[in-house]
Amino acid sequence: FVVYLADTLHLESVRSEILRTLKDHKLIIRSNSELKQQVLEVFDKTFSITYSLEIIAILVAVLGLFNTLVSLILERKREIGILRFIGAFTGQIKRMVLIEAGILGMIGSAMGFVAGVIVSYILIFVINKQSFGWTIQVHFPTSFILLMVVLFWGVSLLSGLYPAYLAGKLNPKEAVRAE
Repeated sequence: FVVYLADTLHLESVRSEILRTLKDHKLIIRSNSELKQQVLEVFDKTFSITYSLEIIAILVAVLGLFNTLVSLILERKREIGILRFIGAFTGQIKRMVLIEAGILGMIGSAMGFVAGVIVSYILIFVINKQSFGWTIQVHFPTSFILLMVVLFWGVSLLSGLYPAYLAGKLNPKEAVRAE
């Protein structure tokens, strides 16, 4: 059970009195600051698992983006063939696919940032408050966030290289004839 003291100046004397009164029971009594320290240690251990899950999530996102771009190329074979017939160069087609990959990467980064902020606030100000009676300070490491946005944008462009290659390699006659 939880006991909150209005005056924490007498914390040790209250702790001693509870332990003395209930000496037949195996009690562990922790102050809020002691509990907070232990929880933060658990959080640190949990974050090592979370980082592994982040890597898996990033790989899944990259694979999803790659599959989306390949699917878009296959679905738009005819349109790409028509663009080639009316004078689009292979480089322009490739650039178009890479721009799409970059835009999808930026949209994904923005959505990931918003979702991360929402989940962080829920964890910090709702779940921590209800479970432990305290919150932690919110801190947004701006340089890290910008680095992740740029990194994910770069990875998005990398995942668009093969679909861009496929789009540039399409034979216009076969692409138009395909449908």
